[in-house]
Amino acid sequence: MFTDALEQLLTSGEAIIAETRAPEDPKLGVTIVGCQDEQYVYLLWEIAYREAVRVTPLKFSAAAISIMLTST
Repeated sequence: MFTDALEQLLTSGEAIIAETRAPEDPKLGVTIVGCQDEQYVYLLWEIAYREAVRVTPLKFSAAAISIMLTST
């Protein structure tokens, strides 16, 4: 559910994942939820979680989601 909510935010333009190579200021009202380089995406967990909860209620905390997504 978290990834679906985050995808909705990114698709709608309400949130972005910034580029580390060519950072730019986001438009007014757009939240940066992470950044990416050539290989990885680095989420700002607390911010991404806060924004995702606005879209859909989540049963897990930001810390729990972080652990689930980073343990492979």
